[in-house]
Amino acid sequence: MRRRRKQARSRDVIVPPSLFFPGEAHTPDTELDELEYDEGEYDESDTKKRPSYFRDLQLHIAINRIVNEVIPKSRDWDGRETQQQRGRIARELEHILCACNSDLEVADYRLATLDYLMHDTPAVKKVENIFAQLTAMDLMGTHRLHERMIEQDISYYVEMFSHFMHFVDNHEPFGDDAPLALKKLDEYILNLRGAKTYQHMREITRKFTGIITVDLRILCHPHLTAKNIIAAAINNLKPGDDEQRGEFHDKIDLTWGYEDREGHNVFQKALHRAMWLKYDRDFANAKGQLLGAASLFEELGVYLALTRYFHKLEDNGFPVCKPELFPAETQHTFVQGMKHPFLYSSGGEVVDNDVSYDKERHIMVLTGPNNGGKSVYVKSAALTQLLAQSGFYVPATSAIVSMRDNIYTHFVSPDDITGGEGRFKNELRRLKTIFETATPQSLVILDEPCGGTTAEAGEKHTRDFLEVFGQIGCPVYLATHMTRVAETLEQNPLSGVYNTHMSFSRDNGSLQPLFKLVRGPSPSDYGSFTVIAMGMEKDVLSDRVRRRLGVSS
Repeated sequence: MRRRRKQARSRDVIVPPSLFFPGEAHTPDTELDELEYDEGEYDESDTKKRPSYFRDLQLHIAINRIVNEVIPKSRDWDGRETQQQRGRIARELEHILCACNSDLEVADYRLATLDYLMHDTPAVKKVENIFAQLTAMDLMGTHRLHERMIEQDISYYVEMFSHFMHFVDNHEPFGDDAPLALKKLDEYILNLRGAKTYQHMREITRKFTGIITVDLRILCHPHLTAKNIIAAAINNLKPGDDEQRGEFHDKIDLTWGYEDREGHNVFQKALHRAMWLKYDRDFANAKGQLLGAASLFEELGVYLALTRYFHKLEDNGFPVCKPELFPAETQHTFVQGMKHPFLYSSGGEVVDNDVSYDKERHIMVLTGPNNGGKSVYVKSAALTQLLAQSGFYVPATSAIVSMRDNIYTHFVSPDDITGGEGRFKNELRRLKTIFETATPQSLVILDEPCGGTTAEAGEKHTRDFLEVFGQIGCPVYLATHMTRVAETLEQNPLSGVYNTHMSFSRDNGSLQPLFKLVRGPSPSDYGSFTVIAMGMEKDVLSDRVRRRLGVSS
């Protein structure tokens, strides 16, 4: 039995740049042929391993909508490979959002790339062309080449490398005005063209893509079964034409002829084996180049998806902008015309709001009745912060954003009921984690943090928590329907804390939410007003019950 030769490791593998991290190669600490790739579709259900803001901000919805722009979600099981591609792009985007990047250089590096693509249509076309070839390579299994290469139809590798050649040879540079990430991509592709392994594989691929002349020598068992092929070697392989198809041209059809009793095409098998024995080392050497290119699939997919998604928001009347980023120490953020991106498909007019905080006024208390827009506002503020410091556009007309070292959220959780402990205890447990880890450079979003206890106790504890957050010094958004919290702050102010509320109008005895943020506490008890507007006062309810049951007054 012939022993397989050890696959040679190429000495001139060109390592691709990272399009997300400046100054890094794509795989700084890992051999290209030892990379591990995630398989399977994107699993959005398991949120326990992700930061709390992933669930509270419903980031799985954002990720799915963004990735839909490059690979739509399919319910057809036949599209399994495509959905695996979709899953890898989704996980790449999730990894970025869950990392909560606080490095200003990294964010600016990504922003420059995305901003360039948002304003340069030809550049987007170039990215689309690269992504199309990487997609074709990926569907053929390029991302699994880190596994042991196996002997199979030589056309599989020829076709894969043909896509690779199309990606490399037909690339047009982005130009001198391109951002650093795309300049690195240009340099990477230029270096690929000059690599000896690439040039050699290009010659081999071109030979196989046309009509060829083969001088084939086969040693096999007399019964001529495919499994008894002992050796097969190609003595000569060169480009041919219609007049030069070899001495078997009129005698043997290598594609359809000479099948044995088991239905195996013996000569075709011999030809494939001969080609593999002759060129397996060349394919092994080229594996590193193919893997390197494959590693760009997810990053380019994310950039392309984001570009299309933000353009879609613009087309639906949602302004988007490149945020201006500053170090966390500046403690200053000002966003104008902010909208929650999930609302673009809801229909109707979406009201925009502003975000503003600095060192002097960094804790906002937001009051108002339910369904008035409190939760949407604080979620929008957190999502805007996360997108900005991740290096992405934000849904606003303008944005000045200070970086944060982390984002902490506290929303009503299903675990408050199903986790085997009372809601208030669960709320306190999550708040304790925030108090133990938050720094002056963090961002904290609280939605009804003390809703699991009595109103009186909730108001007291909420004020206590606000005072401690003031000692930490981090920006905080606290949304609550407890108007007494705002009233006590007006009477006894806390340093850095200020009141806001979501405005309403009174039309014909009913409340109409305006979804607009206004400074100051809620002007009235909206809860009582809502009870009256819905006809839920005691006298009205009693009269309805008596009439329904036929009881006289």
